Amino acid sequence: MNAIRSHSISRSLGLLVAGVLTCVPLFAQEGEARLYGQFTSGEFRTPSEASQLWTAGAEAGATVDKNGLEFNGHFGFEFNYGNNMMGSMFTSPGYYPIDILEFTPGPKTKQTYAIDGGVAWHNRSRWTPSVQVAFKGVNYAKRKDLRYTTYRQEANVEPAIRYDGDLFHFGLGYLFEKTSEFIQAEQIGSATADSYYAFLDKGMRFGTMQVWNGSGTHLAESGVDRLPVQEISHGANLMLGLGPVEAQGTYRYYNGIVGEKGYTWFRFPSHKIEVSLQWTHNTGAGEHIVRAEYSWKDSKTFETVLERETYGGVTVPVIYGDNIIYGSREMEAGPSWEFTSEKGWSMEARLTVDHSATRSTLMYPYLYYEESTHMKLEASSSVPLGRFILSARLGASDLLGDRSHSVEKDETNLGITSVPTRLKDWWDMESEITDAPQIWWKLGLRYTFAGKLPFFLEASFEGTKAFKVENLPGSFRQTSQLSFGYSF
Repeated sequence: MNAIRSHSISRSLGLLVAGVLTCVPLFAQEGEARLYGQFTSGEFRTPSEASQLWTAGAEAGATVDKNGLEFNGHFGFEFNYGNNMMGSMFTSPGYYPIDILEFTPGPKTKQTYAIDGGVAWHNRSRWTPSVQVAFKGVNYAKRKDLRYTTYRQEANVEPAIRYDGDLFHFGLGYLFEKTSEFIQAEQIGSATADSYYAFLDKGMRFGTMQVWNGSGTHLAESGVDRLPVQEISHGANLMLGLGPVEAQGTYRYYNGIVGEKGYTWFRFPSHKIEVSLQWTHNTGAGEHIVRAEYSWKDSKTFETVLERETYGGVTVPVIYGDNIIYGSREMEAGPSWEFTSEKGWSMEARLTVDHSATRSTLMYPYLYYEESTHMKLEASSSVPLGRFILSARLGASDLLGDRSHSVEKDETNLGITSVPTRLKDWWDMESEITDAPQIWWKLGLRYTFAGKLPFFLEASFEGTKAFKVENLPGSFRQTSQLSFGYSF
């Protein structure tokens, strides 16, 4: 996809969203449309984030119920501009177990367009079939050497069926998700002594540092002119309910690869389990929901042993095997409580504990292992005050104990003196983002104008303040947002 096509897509989607903002209220029974702008600044950030980020967007969503068919849909478009950016060349750093970094500060732009919708059939029986479909596309670009463009696509399909009895209810669903992303890099002009370098991260910021078009970065491989990544997942969701108690469980299997056209450089399969137990209690004052949640994910990364061989003048890639170079296990659990008053106000409180363990085996015989546990507390509330709605959120998190590190060797008499290349400064900064004690807050105020169409104006301010910061350039970050739209 070239720049002209990218611009055309963005323009078309902008017109599409504008049309939705205008037309969807004519048909919807419940929905909202808005235009918004954001400004983010502050130095409590990872090296891949912008010191200043400007955002503008438009979105609209609606639900329609007609003759037993319930339709829902959402359209959205967002544009981001950040200055002095470097680091990860992916649109969502950390999403995949590998990463590619560049080190020239410069402006970056990102365009995100999304569409999703679904339908549920409420027929005269106790069975309700439904299907939900979603698509998202992202264009990410940097126009200063090392310049590049990244394209990402996400697709989700979730068919399900639900049974509602007098006391017992259950649901069963199938989950399909596909994400793909590729990076196309280029350098304008001839190479000089001051060549542009890139770092291929293979987990925990261990990897390969080379001139950007070297064979170790996979940005400009012979036969493949880009770094492509793809992940496909299949899963199932089961829900069982008895009266006010409901249990839900989800399992997903992910299969990811880095490469294409037979050039598969990495594989990264993973498994994820999510379970929850919920109790709902209605009183004359409102509704209470008490919930306990747990999730667990196990991931591994394999690097292939790949050679090029020529047969009859044709060169083809041949994979002889693979080696495991990275593994991680993540767990998150905690209770939550929600209350929605009959008078319109609501409250929520949540406690979360997460534990992660990662291991790098990039270079034999070294084994690098890290483990950490964090706790997060969060509370929020929303209160209607006439034509105003006031919302607030307050949270805090901290590292429980210390982040443990260990370096081991399987053998001690191999005569190996070299060690794996690591961007330790980057790893320390990125770890401090989660490890540093911190508090965050968000205040929002919405005003709905009088009239037949309920237009509203909404402003919000979100801030994060960290303590004991040693590696990052600052300890504060904020996001301010202003929105204009209407509910219907």
